[in-house]
Amino acid sequence: LAQVMAPADGPAPGPPPDGADPLPPGGDEVEVEDAPSEAEPTPVAPAQPTTTDIFEEVFGQPRDLGPRQVIVPIIVNDQPAGQGVVIVPGGTQVDVQVATAAFLAAVETILRSDIADQLAATSQADGTLRLQSIRDLGIAINFDSSRLELQVNVPPALRQITVVDANSANIPRELAQALPPSTVSGYLNLRGSQTIVWTGAEGSTGRQPLTLSFDGALNVNGWVLESSLGFTESGNPTWQRGATRLVHDDMATAIRYQVGEVSVPVRGYQASIPMLGVTVARNFSLQPYQITRPISRFEFFLERPSTVEVFINGQSVQTLRLDPGPQDVRNLPLRGGINGVQLVITDDLGRVQQLDFATGVSGDLLAPGVQQFAYSLGFPAVSDSASSPQGYNLNQPTLTLSHRMGLSDNLTLGGYLQGDLSTQMVGVEGTWATTLGNFGWDAALSLDQHHGLDGAARLYYDWFFQGATSAENRSLRLAAEYRGANFMTVADELPNNNTGLDVSLTYSQTILDNASLTLNGRYQVTRNQPSNAYSIALGISKPIARNMSLNASASYGINSQGRAEPRMFVGISASLPQQRQFINTTTTLDNSGLANRINWSYSSPAPVGGLSTGLTATTGDRALTLLSQTRYSGYRANLSLDHTLTIPQNIPGPVTNTTRVTWGTALVFADGVFGWSRPIDNSFAIITRRGTAQDQLVQINPSSFGDIARADALGPAVVPLSPYNLTTLSVNAPDLPLGSDLGPASYALFPTYRSGTVIRVGSEATVFLRGVLVDEQGNPLALQQGRIVSLSDPNWPDAELITNRTGRFATEGLKPGRYEIRLFGRPDPVTTFEIPPETTGVYNLEAPAPSPAPVDVAP
Repeated sequence: LAQVMAPADGPAPGPPPDGADPLPPGGDEVEVEDAPSEAEPTPVAPAQPTTTDIFEEVFGQPRDLGPRQVIVPIIVNDQPAGQGVVIVPGGTQVDVQVATAAFLAAVETILRSDIADQLAATSQADGTLRLQSIRDLGIAINFDSSRLELQVNVPPALRQITVVDANSANIPRELAQALPPSTVSGYLNLRGSQTIVWTGAEGSTGRQPLTLSFDGALNVNGWVLESSLGFTESGNPTWQRGATRLVHDDMATAIRYQVGEVSVPVRGYQASIPMLGVTVARNFSLQPYQITRPISRFEFFLERPSTVEVFINGQSVQTLRLDPGPQDVRNLPLRGGINGVQLVITDDLGRVQQLDFATGVSGDLLAPGVQQFAYSLGFPAVSDSASSPQGYNLNQPTLTLSHRMGLSDNLTLGGYLQGDLSTQMVGVEGTWATTLGNFGWDAALSLDQHHGLDGAARLYYDWFFQGATSAENRSLRLAAEYRGANFMTVADELPNNNTGLDVSLTYSQTILDNASLTLNGRYQVTRNQPSNAYSIALGISKPIARNMSLNASASYGINSQGRAEPRMFVGISASLPQQRQFINTTTTLDNSGLANRINWSYSSPAPVGGLSTGLTATTGDRALTLLSQTRYSGYRANLSLDHTLTIPQNIPGPVTNTTRVTWGTALVFADGVFGWSRPIDNSFAIITRRGTAQDQLVQINPSSFGDIARADALGPAVVPLSPYNLTTLSVNAPDLPLGSDLGPASYALFPTYRSGTVIRVGSEATVFLRGVLVDEQGNPLALQQGRIVSLSDPNWPDAELITNRTGRFATEGLKPGRYEIRLFGRPDPVTTFEIPPETTGVYNLEAPAPSPAPVDVAP
C-alpha cells in the first residue's frame, strides 16, 4: 500500500519499474506453492472494487499479472548470507525461482563443492534455479512472502568441513593496519669501555687501554648495508674492521639474501665459518605469524549443535561451540613429545560422546610440503698479520648447502653438503615423531685429500609426557654419537676425534607432587687417551617456601685421563617480586675445594631511566672476590659501572681493585628525521612532533612506572624494536593545550630487518569547539552523528561530531577558518560557521550562520 501513496502536492507516480517492488502490485500477500491449487467456491457477494481495479485507477494502466522479481535477503542456517533475486510466480510460471549466481554465492562457504557443482548444472538457460530443483538435492528452501526472505537450511551431511583453528588468534588483526617502515633509514651505535686497575704493583696499575666500537646500518627500500668498526688504544692505536655485507629480505617467500662478509647458516656436521661470498637462506622469522610446523588435525562429524571440550594429557585446554557437520579441529596447543588428546562432545540434547586421539610432536618437524634451505658460496676467512687482522683465502672456494622438507605431519627429512678443494662432506638427517616417542638421526661422510674417507653419525630418542598435574610429568632422552678417527669438517686442519663413541641418557620425573628428579649418565669410548670416560649424576629441584626453591645435585665420574671427578652442589634461590629483588646462594665441593657464592640483585620498575644494581661475593681456596654492578638505561644512552675487589687467600699476592665503566649511545635517522637514542640492536621507531605539539613533552607507552621513550628538548623520541614482530606504541602529551590535537592515541608497527619507522604526532589544530544543534523551532537535534568539514582547507581532516540528548556537542582538532556541519542521513550541510583568526582553546558557537537546511546552532 505504501507504494501507491504520494505526497499531497506531488504528481501521482507512474508504474514502478521492473524489479523495484518488494511487494507484488496491489500490496497482496503471495503464498507460494509447488503447484497451483484450485480455489474454493465462495458465496456470491455484492460487486466490490478489486485490487486490480484500484491499481488501474491509481496508476492509469492495468496490473501486470506476469512473474515479478523481488530482491530479498538470503538466510542460510538462520544466518544472513547476502541478497538474491527471487522470481515470484505469475502467468505460466508455477514455481518460485532464484537467480543462480547469487544463490551459489550465498551458500559457497557452507555447501560441499560437489553439491554446488550439481546445482550449477541444473541451472536454467535464463540463469535461474527452481526451488524444487534445490530441494531435490536434499536442501530445505522456502520463500517467506510475509517476511520477504529466502530461507535455506543445508543439512549437516551436505556441509563443508568446518575448520576450527584453535590458535588462529596468533595472527593479529592490527597487522593489516601497521605502519610501513620508512623508505630510507639508518643508525650508528657508539659503545665504549674504560678500565682502571689498582694493584699496588708497578706496571699493572692505572688506566687500561680505551676500547671503542662502532656499528651501524643503512636501509634503502629494504636493502640493508651493515658494517662495524673497532678501536683499541695502545702505543699504536689499532683499528679493526668488522664484517660488511648487503642484506635483503623477501618477506613473501621468507628468504634472506646476503652478499659480502657473511656468516653461513649450517645444519648437522657442517661448520659455521665466516666467509666472503653470497648466502641465500629461508628464514622463518621473516614470517613470524605463519605456521611452518605440522598442524594437529582431528576430524569428526557432528549431527547436532554441540559443545566440544578439549583435553590434552588429561588437562582441559579449550571449549569450542560448533555447528552440525564435518569438523576439522586443528592447531591445538600440543606439547613436545607424546600427547593424548580427548574430545568430550555434548550436543544440544545433552547426549555425551568421547573421542580419543594420540599424537607425537617434535619441535624440529616441518609441515608437509614446507621447505627450509640455506645455500652459500664464498671464500673462507683466515687470520693474517696484525696490520691486516682478517683476510680471505681466495684459493679455497667453499660451498655450503642444506635442504629440509616436511614429508608428512610426522616425518621431516633433509640433506646437506659442504666442501672446498681439499675436504668435502655430505650428510643426511631426519626427524620422526611417533606416539612411542621422537626419533632423530644425522649421518655424514667426509673425504679429505690427505686423510681419506671416514664417517660420523648420531642418533637420539626423546620421550616426553606432561600430564594434567606436575606429578605425572616425565621425560627420557637417549643419544649416541660415533665419529671415525679421520672424520673431518672443512674447518678442521687435522682430524681431532679423541672420542669415538659417546652414549648419554637423561631421565627426569616429578616426585612428591612438586619435586623434580633428574638422572644423567654418560659413557665415552676414547682414542689415544689413558682411559675411557664416564659420569653419573643425580639432581633434585624442589620449592621449599613461597618464592623460594632448592637445587641440589651429586655426581661422580672418571675423565679421559683416568682421574676421578666427584662433585656436590647445593643452591637456594629466593625472589621478592614486590621489592623486585632476587637472592641466590650456592655451595660447590669438587677437586678444586669448597666454593661459596651469594648474589643479590635489584631491578628498577622503571622501563627506562631507573637504576638496577647487584652485589656478588665469591669465596674459594685462592681468593675472596666482591663484585658490585650498577646499570642505568636512559632515553639516549646506557651506562654501567662495575667494581671488583679481589683479596688473595692462602697464597701471597696484592689486593686488586678493578673499576670498569661502559657506555653506549646512538644516532638514528628515518626519512629526513634525525634523533639521539640509546643503542639500537636492530630496528627502531622515531617519533617526531609537529604543529602545536612541536614544543610539548610527548611520552611513549606511558605507565605508572614511567615511559619507554620521550620527545623533549633533546629531540624526537626513539624506541628500539625487534624486527618482524607487531608492536603497538601509544603516545601521550600531558601538557598539550586544550584544542590542540596529537592525532591517533596509538600506532601499530611491523618493522623489517634493521629498519626505521617515522611516526609524526601533532597538527595545526588549536581550537576546542562547543555548541548546540537545534531545528528551526528551537528543538535540540538529539543523538545525531556527523562531521565538521573545512571550507578553508580542503586537506584538513574532518572532525567527528556527536550530539547528546540536548543537542550539545564538543569536538577538538580544528583551527581558525570556515566550516560546515554535515549530519549522517542528510544530503546537504545543516549549517556553516567561521572560527576567527588567532583563536586558541575553547570556542563557543554563539549564533547560527545562514544554512540551506532548517537547523540552528545555539550557544
